[in-house]
Amino acid sequence: MRLPNWVGDVCKSLPTLHALREAGFRAHLVLRHSLADLVAGFGWPVVTVGGGIRGPARAVRKIDCDRALLLTTSFGTAAAARLGGIRAVGFRGDYRSWLLHRAVEYPTGEHEVASLWLLGRTAQQTFAPDSVWPESVPERMELPLTGEHHAMAKEALAARDVDEPFTVLCPMAVGRRDGHSKVWPHWSAASHRLADLGRRLVVCPGPGEEDACAAAVPEATLLPGVGLGAYAAICARAEQVLANDSGPLFLAAAVGAPVIGIYGAAVRSEVRPLGADFIGSDEGWPAVDDVLSRLPT
Repeated sequence: MRLPNWVGDVCKSLPTLHALREAGFRAHLVLRHSLADLVAGFGWPVVTVGGGIRGPARAVRKIDCDRALLLTTSFGTAAAARLGGIRAVGFRGDYRSWLLHRAVEYPTGEHEVASLWLLGRTAQQTFAPDSVWPESVPERMELPLTGEHHAMAKEALAARDVDEPFTVLCPMAVGRRDGHSKVWPHWSAASHRLADLGRRLVVCPGPGEEDACAAAVPEATLLPGVGLGAYAAICARAEQVLANDSGPLFLAAAVGAPVIGIYGAAVRSEVRPLGADFIGSDEGWPAVDDVLSRLPT
């Protein structure tokens, strides 16, 4: 299975991975090196690849299988599967249909979790039609964590003397949504207010984000260098998680953390994380008081 290139999109793939495992499939998970730790809890072999076509093609050619499910939409991932000698099921688009063993029309109006689920069901019907597929799309995403993930989370918290309860803040976000920034402009004020209320605040900056996180949430304790699995385990231990529309929002939702996503434009129902609460509207960013009022006392 070729997984997507972003944390949030990998989380949207989780119900499909669980369904395929329940249907009896054994899989190699192919994805970027930076995301490998995220899916370690499935216990399947992980193959990491870079960009381009020839490198990934060589990597998949070494895998002992001849069938693939592409949970990506790019031409390059379809070409890599074809050059690697693998029959692939995937979505149409990006001029790649001729490279696929079976091309599926991307469903419109569906949540992206449901779209990937339907693609997985097509792969099941194509490659193992006698296997059993679950009747309905789950209502949440579930990320399995390993004992090592939990141990690393505990170690990172202990290293900075962070005791429970604590609140995780996720002030970073990459890209834009419908032309709007995905970064809530009130993180600094919110961190001061939360600290005044006696909350212990934690932020886990990604590579190169340390200074930006320190400036955005000055009252928070930084836990730099935390891998994705440990980050998810930290969120799972948190009393509350506040996040932009970002990968960490999906990560927290996928481990069942009490999480609120903060949006500054219309919340598109087809892309928001399952299992997460959210605040925001097409009228703009919510005020600090509005966000804090959603937190348990």
